[in-house]
Amino acid sequence: METNGMGMGDGSLEIIRMMVSLVIVLGMMYAAYYWLKRRGTMPGATQKRLRVIERLPIDTRRSILLLQIDGEEMLVGVGSDSISPIKSLKQEVGNDEA
Repeated sequence: METNGMGMGDGSLEIIRMMVSLVIVLGMMYAAYYWLKRRGTMPGATQKRLRVIERLPIDTRRSILLLQIDGEEMLVGVGSDSISPIKSLKQEVGNDEA
């Protein structure tokens, strides 16, 4: 069996080279999966039903949130120990007030 200067045979170097290549490929696959998952464009990924559109702080412990839930908007007040619905908003097409 032939050895290189480090006392390893050619077969051992091939195995190490294959293992390093496998780790690199698996790492790239995980990075692509994580990136697609973060963007929400991965096939089969569920769309989020709840989204915070805007937040208006009133003071350090209270704020007003404009939420979108299943395409409908809702205004809620958030305190240090409570959440209170203020108004449900319906989006009307072509109702521009100037």
